[in-house]
Amino acid sequence: MLDDETKNRIEKSTLTSAENLLTSMEDILQWSKSQMENFKPQPRDVFINSVFEDTKNHFQVLKK
Repeated sequence: MLDDETKNRIEKSTLTSAENLLTSMEDILQWSKSQMENFKPQPRDVFINSVFEDTKNHFQVLKK
């Protein structure tokens, strides 16, 4: 239904957008990796019931 010029323009635009998204994702991954270099875990006790309660509440919201 589209003429060749419009089809090529849309394909080029889509490809450019996908390449820009990939570049942005790579930049974000590089940044997050650099943030983790100085990360020091801080273990602490956690009540496991609260973790499961949060998870359960999250999925109850998604069901509605």
